[in-house]
Formats: sequence, structure tokens, C-alpha cells
Amino acid sequence: MGKLGWFNRTLHNYRRVDFTVEKQYYNHIDRLQHSINFHRSREEDGEDTYEEIDIESIAGLFIVNGIEQALSRGFNPFAKVFYQYFQAQSFVKISSYKRINAFLHASEIKVLDDLTAMINEYFDDEYREHNQQLFEIERNDLIRFFIRNGCEHFNRVPISKASNLLESRLV
Repeated sequence: MGKLGWFNRTLHNYRRVDFTVEKQYYNHIDRLQHSINFHRSREEDGEDTYEEIDIESIAGLFIVNGIEQALSRGFNPFAKVFYQYFQAQSFVKISSYKRINAFLHASEIKVLDDLTAMINEYFDDEYREHNQQLFEIERNDLIRFFIRNGCEHFNRVPISKASNLLESRLV
């Protein structure tokens, strides 16, 4: 498909979503980006015909994969996993964040917002019914969860396969 320019992204209803991630995950994405671009440059026999992957494309892939996994898993199982993650994160103090962005389709942004609202309702139910600690999340918290899971998943994926997955998601 190739990378879309700013005009085509707008025309096809893609929007930039800004968010922050823990610096360790930003560094992981950065290393993945360099590895994939090095792999692609070697794959093309030194020709400069490949499209470079950027951090925004990798982050977008992680978010979209996270959305797909959440939807395929079902809401309640996903919400329970996210609740455990968020509960554990509340005890961890992270001192360094890095601001990045990704280009997501308007429908993907809507799904993120809907998932965020549904998870907040789930947290409220857990608080009322089981006297659990009450949390309230934002879209950024959900995106961080997807980025973290994407980093962990792609840590086990060969660079050639990661390159092919990203090729299908260039925006």
C-alpha cells in the first residue's frame, strides 16, 4: 500500500493520536525500528527502494493489534486482564515518559474511546459489587497497555515477520 502523505491520511480519515509511553518501551520501539530498517536495507541488496518504518507506524500497529486482541478475546476477559495490569501499575512509580504519536483511523479511535468507557464502567462495577479499589482510566492508559503488550509480543517475533506485518499497516 505504501505510506500515505498527510493529505491522503486526512482524505482516508486517519487522525494523529498523541500519547505518552514509558521510556523503556519507547527505547524498545526505537530499537525495533532500527532493526527492521536495517533488515529491509539488506533485503533490497543495498538498493534504496524500501520504505523506512518509523516509530509512529510501529506504535500504530501495536495499538491496532491490541484492539483486535481485546475484541477477539471478549470484553469481560479483557477487562479482567486490564484490571490486574492497572492495579499492579498503580504501585509502580514510573519517572520517565516519552511523548509519541500514531496515525489511527477514526473508527479505531472510536473503538479506543468505547473500550475506555466500558472499562471505566467495569471498574465502577468492581468497586460497587466487590469493594475493589476504584480506578478511572483515560485513553492513554489503554494505549500504554497495548504498547507494552506489543513490545513483549514483538520481542519474540523474527524481524522479517515484523517487517511484513508493518508493511501491511503503513499509514
